[in-house]
Amino acid sequence: MKKILLIVILGGLLVACGGATPTPYPTYTPYPTYTPYPPPTAVPSAASTSTPAFASKPTPTHTTTAIPTESPIVPTPTPSAGYSGPIMISASNYQSFRGELLPYRPFMVYAWATNPSIGLYNGEIARLAEINDAGVEEIIMFSSWRTLEEKLSQPGHADYLHSIGVTKMGYNSEGGMTPQDEMNNLGSTSPTTNSVVQFVNIAKTYGFEVVWGPIRRTADTVPDAAVRIMFEADLDEIGLQEQKFIEAACVNERVAAVNSTVNRYQSQAGTHPFEVTVQTMPSRCVVGDNYARQNCPAENITYAYQHWGQFVDEIEPIIDSLAIWASGSSDRAQLVNFIRLLRGGTGYQ
Repeated sequence: MKKILLIVILGGLLVACGGATPTPYPTYTPYPTYTPYPPPTAVPSAASTSTPAFASKPTPTHTTTAIPTESPIVPTPTPSAGYSGPIMISASNYQSFRGELLPYRPFMVYAWATNPSIGLYNGEIARLAEINDAGVEEIIMFSSWRTLEEKLSQPGHADYLHSIGVTKMGYNSEGGMTPQDEMNNLGSTSPTTNSVVQFVNIAKTYGFEVVWGPIRRTADTVPDAAVRIMFEADLDEIGLQEQKFIEAACVNERVAAVNSTVNRYQSQAGTHPFEVTVQTMPSRCVVGDNYARQNCPAENITYAYQHWGQFVDEIEPIIDSLAIWASGSSDRAQLVNFIRLLRGGTGYQ
């Protein structure tokens, strides 16, 4: 069975075009044990250092809760080496903080193309076209399979998306963004009506992989038979939104919940490999620290984001990537420090 590894996806989550069917992309291979990059002003080449460096970006062939008013917890070194897998963030945030984030690759960056924001689609795609850093995978997040079909069916658009490095389409199915009939059919057990199956079929036609990022309750309440036909359609990844739950539960409780969900999906996937991403928000992790100090004494919280860091340590063996939803000002302000902690640094600096 494929090792299932962490797209903490978000208070909004995981929230891509025409021409001949492209050659399928290779399955994503996680990078080796994380080695911090040097400052972006002096990124070494493979010829100038013995530390493995990313080669030039390959051409694709496939696929608030408000921060508490109390003073921040004084940071101290984390007890682990840090999370080494891909971290998913928005393309906008990656561009804004690129200089500080380059040492912390690999990343997955997404363009936001949900129905309420579809008017900004061209600008979001332009962002992806501008990003050409090694160790950065590109994704487009939709909230409707019909919108996905509309975009991908435009002559030449799918080929263009492949050419700028887009490998995956995300289906962020949530109320307020996803049409109600699609929401109603997320749990359908018929391949002809299930919304996720429709999304997967369209994306696969144009050579893209697919991640499904529903709200957490939906992930746990869709019937087994619906999950089974999603994998039969070739769903590649499932995103679990943990931000709401980790702020009010001890680490062991949420580890058990993630394990339970992953095991259920594995039981329906059979031999079909799939990946798992887990999402959070920095501001909610601060709330989680405060909850753990009061209710989870075994965690011994002494520095910012430690509660989330311990959670990641525990679930790392069963996830493939982490996702960070940071659209509000407080979450954006904490983003770099939060990623630094995940990579084995400290909290507030």
